Amino acid sequence: MSEFKREERYIVIKRKHLSDDAILAVEALADAFGEVYDCAVVENPWPEYEIVWKMIEDRVAAENALPKV
Repeated sequence: MSEFKREERYIVIKRKHLSDDAILAVEALADAFGEVYDCAVVENPWPEYEIVWKMIEDRVAAENALPKV
């Protein structure tokens, strides 16, 4: 089993940090890629941040421990 490693897979931008024009531009860019994900975001300073990472690590470890079919 390989060691769990955190990956930077997404770029997250808070809407409140963008102007209305910037929001439209970001939405157009996302549409151009054809993939938009429904996600839960936990910011680094939140107390749940490390707990969520541990939950993901535990899930990946459990999946890796299953026999390959």
